[in-house]
Parts: sequence; C-alpha cells; structure tokens
Amino acid sequence: MMKRIEELGISQKELAEILGCSPQYISRLLKGTENLTLETISKLEDCLQMDIIHKALKL
Repeated sequence: MMKRIEELGISQKELAEILGCSPQYISRLLKGTENLTLETISKLEDCLQMDIIHKALKL
C-alpha cells in the first residue's frame, strides 16, 4: 500500500483525513500492527484505487 500512496502523491496524514481516521492508525496499518476491518479495506480500495483483497490472495 505504501508504494501506491507514493504513486498517488498523498501523505499518510492526507490518507487519514480521507478515511476519517488518525494518522497514527494509518501508520499502524502500514506497519502491519493493526487488523483491517472489511469496512477499512473497502475504504482503502476506493481511496487508493486498488484491489487489496485480490492482491493478498495472490501472496
């Protein structure tokens, strides 16, 4: 996800504002220390214009 955030040219703070959460929560998501809810995954997919679940299943 970090690569996509960089490609879109948005900061973690901007992403947090778009998603309606704290920058600290975004930081924990990107570090992998926070569990994602389906709602959060859906919001991230919309915001980042990517298919997170599909990519995860290919790993």
